[in-house]
Formats: sequence, structure tokens, C-alpha cells
Amino acid sequence: MKKFIIFLTIGLILLTLTTSVRATTIIRGDLNNNQIPFDRQDVILSIAAYLSSTPPATNSLVYDLNQNGYFDRQDVISFITNYLAKLNPSPSPTLTPPSNPIRGVGNCHWLEQWRWDHTNVRWGYVTSQEAVWWSTLNPADDKYNIQPLIDFIEERSREAKNGQKFMVQLYLAGYNRRLGKKKYPQWLVDKGAVYVPRRDDGTFVPWNPIFKKELGEFLTAINSAFQARWGRQLENKPTAFEGIVVWSGGYYGEMATYYPPNWPLWDRLASQKLGIPTSDPSFRSAYDKLWVDSAINLGSLYAHRLSPQIKLLFHLAYYHWYYWHGQRLHGDEAAAMELMSRFPYRFYFKFNGWDYGMPAGNYQWIMYNIKHFGKSLGVGYEVGHGVNHSRWMVDYALGINDYNGLADGYQGPTGIPANFKVDFVCIQPQFWAAFDPVQLHRLEEALNP
Repeated sequence: MKKFIIFLTIGLILLTLTTSVRATTIIRGDLNNNQIPFDRQDVILSIAAYLSSTPPATNSLVYDLNQNGYFDRQDVISFITNYLAKLNPSPSPTLTPPSNPIRGVGNCHWLEQWRWDHTNVRWGYVTSQEAVWWSTLNPADDKYNIQPLIDFIEERSREAKNGQKFMVQLYLAGYNRRLGKKKYPQWLVDKGAVYVPRRDDGTFVPWNPIFKKELGEFLTAINSAFQARWGRQLENKPTAFEGIVVWSGGYYGEMATYYPPNWPLWDRLASQKLGIPTSDPSFRSAYDKLWVDSAINLGSLYAHRLSPQIKLLFHLAYYHWYYWHGQRLHGDEAAAMELMSRFPYRFYFKFNGWDYGMPAGNYQWIMYNIKHFGKSLGVGYEVGHGVNHSRWMVDYALGINDYNGLADGYQGPTGIPANFKVDFVCIQPQFWAAFDPVQLHRLEEALNP
């Protein structure tokens, strides 16, 4: 009997090892040949093995299941890859920032030729052209036409000169009154994604599962079109095209809602998602976490679905507090830290002015902390409104920690090194006139490479 038990135990061990090797081999074949979806049994074996060795609180697959009721496809791929790496570890590549990241003075939202011709404009991003609208590129459910975006990128690339770079923001919301067209696809709303309007702008509810699924498929279609045009590793991508601006959940692409009349609606939508009444004392902190989690999840979605050669610019304009690895951080800072941890040297981070309700010096603290973390492509500002804001932005960019005269009376933080400065700034066309020649020269001299 004793021998039988020994032989049975050995047999079970061999069977387990054989099964594990078989699963590993087949999954590797699936990965290498890009055959998605994976074999179902392989997926089950790998996920089970990974989950058994990972605390549920830190596992995105568990989060997917709890929040959405299903596994996110890209998370499954990521975790299978991680599991295989554990079975067959290989040296991790050394992650280093690219040799020529965006730096200096840029032009925001539009790239008119007159501004692009300004020799001191080193970079820019675009949001307004139809070629970057979701409704243009994804006119019907499961129907994609990415060619207008590719044509637009290649046309702008031909205009660039002297090392200029640009990014495009895929505009996912809003209405163009002049053309009488929606920038978002109506079929997506009809399918069940929730859209919250605000005059000619608006935002999708970022935690809505239909919205997240369709956005992921949209990004995948864009990446596939890029690969078909410019090569599997995007080796033929125009050098002037740096990447994509991430839509992180709010109006204009920032992770914010801005419009006070809609705040009760947002409270109700969050309450439905969280299962917590708005009157519950725990609601507000859960609400804050839901928004910052959404920013992190959307940033991760872009990073997963787009090739690593596509760099990402992440708007920061969200003020709620958040506990990140036990630290109480500003929501923007927490989102940036998490995204840098997951995707080193993939993201630029940009604050959109500082005229929306936070003490001005705090912005520089956050930018300093993000830059000090050391895994971003760069940090910067977009100009606020008016002459005063342009003057303050110059001082921020140059690391001048003297905030006397600010409207909120904030005297500035202490402890930030005197030589700290941001990597880039961004000026909308209508605000260039707010800069006098001396200011602009100081800015260009300090930041342009």
C-alpha cells in the first residue's frame, strides 16, 4: 500500500508538471504567432496559477472581475505573459528614456501653419480636426476608417522641420456647432454608454463597461492600422509624430468634470456604480477613488492597446485626494505615480493652467514630485487665461519660487530645489498675445533644447 501511494504521488507530480509544460508551450505559441484568443484551457491554467500566487488586493484581474464581471482581454494577455516570465525568467531589459523627448515651448490644440513655422515652437498637439474625432474614425459599430488619421499625421509630419514633434488627441466627446457634427459616435450611446453633456462639450462616464470596451477596441483598430502602414514595430512611423494625448475621463480630456450643474448627476452615477448612497459618510472618499481609478485605468488602456513606440501625453487637472500605497496623495500625483510604475518612460504629464481652484504653488509641488520619481518622459504646463497667468507660468517653468501677488495669496512652497524647472510648456494660439517679447524670450531660452 505504501509503495502504491508513493507511485501515485509521483504520477500526480509528473502529470502536473506535464500539464504545466503543455500549457506553457501552447500559450507561448499563441503569443508568438499573435493568435488571440488563447486556448481556453491554457488561459484557465495560467490565470489560476497566477492568482494563487498574487494577493487579490493588488491583482488587476480580480479588479476586472469585481468591477466589470469579466476579465479585460489585455489584462489577461499581460498576466499570462507575466506568469510565463516567472516560469522561465529572463534578464529584464534596462529601461531608459528615449534620447530625444519633447522639450521646450509648444503650441496647444491647433497646429496652424503660421504657428508651426515659428522656429522656436518645438512641439504641439492637435484636437480640433475631424481626422481625430471618434465619430470620423469609428462611424458605426465594428466599422473603422483610420485612414483620415493616418493621412493627417503624415501631412503634419511633412510640415514639421528642424526636429519639431507633435501629438494628436483622439477626441472622444463634444459637438462641433459650426459643422453641426458630433465628435463622438451616436451608436455608442445607443449601445448603452452613458454620455453627460455640457453645452457643446461633454464626457462619457469613464467607468461604464460598454464605453471602456469600445474605447479599447477603437484603440486596437488604430494601432493595427498604424502597424499596417508603418510596420509591425512602427519602424517607418514619421519621426515628427510622437504619439497620442490620453483622454483621461473629463471635459477637454482632463480628469475633471468642471460643470457644477452636472455634479448631482455625477454623484448619482457614482452612487449606482459603488452601491453606496450619496448620504453615506463613506461615499465621498469612494467617489474620489472611483475617479482616480478611472484615470489610471484609462491611461493603462491606452498604454496596453497602443504600441510602445506611441508615447502618451496625460492631462492632469483632477483635484481629489487618493491613497496610493498607503500615502495620501493628490489625485493627479497618484494617477501619475501608478502609470509610471506600470509603464516607465511611456507618459508625459501636463497640467492645464492653474486657474481652477487649487493653490498655485501646489502645482509645482506635484510636478516636482512626479519628475523626481524619475520614470516620466517629462512634465509641463499649459498656459492659463490672461496676462497674469502667462507671467506666472514663465516663473513656474523657470523654477522661480516667488509667488507674491498671486490671486490666492499663496507665497509658494519650500523645499523645492531652486533649479527645478519643468521640461516643456504649451500655449494655445489665442494666448500667445499675452506674452510680451521679453517673457517669451526668457521662456524659449530656458526650455528649448
